Amino acid sequence: MSDKVKKVFVYGTLKVGGYFAEGLDKVRKNSAPAKTTGKLINIDNRFPGLIDGEGVVHGEIHEYNQFDRVLTVMDNIEGYIKRDPDNSLYKRRIIEVETESGDMEEVYAYFFNQ
Repeated sequence: MSDKVKKVFVYGTLKVGGYFAEGLDKVRKNSAPAKTTGKLINIDNRFPGLIDGEGVVHGEIHEYNQFDRVLTVMDNIEGYIKRDPDNSLYKRRIIEVETESGDMEEVYAYFFNQ
């Protein structure tokens, strides 16, 4: 893991108010709107998946206390297997997102493994 990346871009069930977000509310330091380049697809009519594409995906940047622990929890939620990413449901990548103020930030994001 990159020592400097300490935030995550979320776009679905981990957004504030989302199905999996409640369990992380107590350790979330802050969240802010952001966007990135890509495309969201609907997976089995159950949840979204971010893939590479030419569109704009709106979501949130989250910053957490105990970031490494939270990242492990998110890896489990997203089906990301660090030792075997090619067989994971999602892959965790470092991407650039644009904040509301127009600043660019490097963050982690989970991409659907097609």
